[in-house]
Amino acid sequence: MRLIVQILLLVLPWSIRRKVLNMMGHQIAQTAHIGISIIMCHKLIMDENSIIGHLTLVRGIDRLELKKNSKIGALNFITGYSVALKTVFGNVKSRNCEFIIGESSSITSRHFFDVNGGIYIGKFTQVAGVRSTFLTHSIDVYNNIQTVSPIIIGDYCFCGSNIVVLKGVVIKDYTIIGAGSIVSRSIEREKVVIAGNPATIKKDLNIDDVKFFCRLQAKVD
Repeated sequence: MRLIVQILLLVLPWSIRRKVLNMMGHQIAQTAHIGISIIMCHKLIMDENSIIGHLTLVRGIDRLELKKNSKIGALNFITGYSVALKTVFGNVKSRNCEFIIGESSSITSRHFFDVNGGIYIGKFTQVAGVRSTFLTHSIDVYNNIQTVSPIIIGDYCFCGSNIVVLKGVVIKDYTIIGAGSIVSRSIEREKVVIAGNPATIKKDLNIDDVKFFCRLQAKVD
């Protein structure tokens, strides 16, 4: 039923669609915008000037929140199972199935986000390129159970194309993740370049030397 409602809404002008979505309990600012996309989550919050592009699919999650000036581009897939479904991850005592994107952060296109354990992206961070994968759950093969942990990406981070970030990873502020990297464990320092499989620190950074770290507005190209 929720899918049918979303499809029917697509034929409406955005100004009317936004009003209907707000009547359904979501919180979408007047200057926010959603393209031709299917957004099936229990709670959608979009602050001023936030954007969701075309042909993005969101399904099964409890909460999607975009802070002001943030953007999700086209053809992204954001998925999870609501915490209300007790038969899924029943062995996990506590989890949040949500995706929260900080102020002036952006996600380009064709990325996959499993948000069963929660994904949190700080401000002025960019998930760039294409085909990156963020996984907040996996199988403990020794005990044959599902395990879940959040992914946390700090402020002013740059995530290169085609990376994989696994559950429980914490990336601190001012970190650059090289294209193609597999980030399987947290990085304990900020202001660094990390790369490889598994990703490790390759270089320290001086904030004043990296213009990306000094932005006052989002870069979404």
